[in-house]
Amino acid sequence: SRAWAGSAVGDRDVQRWRGTASVSGEIERQAAWLWELLEDGDEAFRARVLKFATGASRLGSIGLQTFEVQPADGGDESLPRAMTCANMLQLPRYSSKAILEKQLRRATELCDCF
Repeated sequence: SRAWAGSAVGDRDVQRWRGTASVSGEIERQAAWLWELLEDGDEAFRARVLKFATGASRLGSIGLQTFEVQPADGGDESLPRAMTCANMLQLPRYSSKAILEKQLRRATELCDCF
């Protein structure tokens, strides 16, 4: 199966990922958009976001022990940031889901080279 090859992040994985997440109250709206994007996105997009935020492109059998979504400085023009050692995604206070998607795709594509 593709999951064992390390590329698939299926619907069930997104639910497991969300279940371990702790979200700062300052960006609850942006985090809700993030989960919607991940639920609606394809497996390749999900894997890129997971790798960007954690350094791993799949959850594995154990999954994540922790995952944090925290605020980042900046606005709509800023890219999200990640601290892979802490399994943390830092999101600016984007004004719309569309801007979050655009900036998240941009950030994950820029980081796809490692």
